[in-house]
Amino acid sequence: MIALVSFLVLVGMELFVFGPLVRQWQRHQHDFQQNQEKLKEKFHDGLGQQLTAISLYAKLLADRLKNRSAEEAGDALKLSLLSDQALQETSRLMRASLVSSEPEVKGEL
Repeated sequence: MIALVSFLVLVGMELFVFGPLVRQWQRHQHDFQQNQEKLKEKFHDGLGQQLTAISLYAKLLADRLKNRSAEEAGDALKLSLLSDQALQETSRLMRASLVSSEPEVKGEL
């Protein structure tokens, strides 16, 4: 009986001591995930769209220049290729940083 009471007291103390820390960590984890989602949206709505637009306009320019100057059309295609590569690299970096990032827990245990 004494062992059971001692056990219940220890469990209660652990819940009392660690409960607030667990809740704080859960809130921090939730906030972190929301910030990741916001960052993804900003990338998609901002830089991603701009790089895609540059690539599309450069391809359009290359098509228009095809009949006038092969060299200038080639330069426009290079611009399109570079913007596609920049978009891919930026996407890769975003995925890598979002996957490898973990929220930091401030405070002492």
